[in-house]
Amino acid sequence: MKVYIRRITERDLCNLQAWSDAIGSQAYMEKVSPQSFNGSDLSGWGDDYVWFIITADGRDVGGVWVERRRWDSVEGTLGIMIGDPTLLGHGIGRRAIDLATREARFIMGIDHVRLTVRTSNLRAIKAYQSCGFTVTGTGTLRTADGTPIPFYRMEECR
Repeated sequence: MKVYIRRITERDLCNLQAWSDAIGSQAYMEKVSPQSFNGSDLSGWGDDYVWFIITADGRDVGGVWVERRRWDSVEGTLGIMIGDPTLLGHGIGRRAIDLATREARFIMGIDHVRLTVRTSNLRAIKAYQSCGFTVTGTGTLRTADGTPIPFYRMEECR
């Protein structure tokens, strides 16, 4: 399967909700876009984040981003969503992560990438480990109704 990434455009934004719904992302993801993205304006691209559409065999299938949480940081935070459940487990995410982190290093000067993942998301944890990430910490977030959500912090092993 040929996997590419391309810079996201405003026309791509309409796919985010459909992809999120298709995979039930609310069960294992907090966000399906960079934290600093306001819902419509992509002006933060290149400074606050790099965000790409993942294309597999010529079809748009998801998004991947690396964002800077502090303007003066060289650390990036990774996010990814594959929006077709039949494509999970085919290496698309691993390839997209590799491509996106390379671009983040080049465009934003990022030299270290980390992420958080729910401890229950075993498929994602395995994929991140195969990309060279290791668990470096744990924590618990609470939803608005107080439900605890345990997570791992994972960082690149370089």
